[in-house]
Amino acid sequence: MLEFIFFNQEPQQRFVDLAQEHGIEITLNREEESWIVQLPEDIDDKLVDLLEQHYDELMDLDQRLTEQHDNSDDALHSAGITIQVKNGETVYARVPPELLNRVLQCISNEELNQIVNAIVEAVENPQPTRLCQKT
Repeated sequence: MLEFIFFNQEPQQRFVDLAQEHGIEITLNREEESWIVQLPEDIDDKLVDLLEQHYDELMDLDQRLTEQHDNSDDALHSAGITIQVKNGETVYARVPPELLNRVLQCISNEELNQIVNAIVEAVENPQPTRLCQKT
């Protein structure tokens, strides 16, 4: 399942509209501070690229809207990475939005998910061998 997180409804709705225009079934989950849009993984690669490009643009809008809505000095701005652990539970790792935006300018959501999943796998199933050793 591909997941995209939003912190404001306007960019979330624009993303949902784009996905639905292309006939993609979406699942929308509302969390306390965010909306998570879930898409099936069997989407054409070109369409995934289009959605990810649109998502990057919408994240800029999302960040601007968050900054406009909350100008207080002690405002909490957060972003997160969704992680599915071995027992099937979904947890969220909070990440500063600026850092996550910088990462997503260099790699795709899919690549970030691969990195996160590799870390989760290593933590849940540690291997005693070093990387340079044959397993």
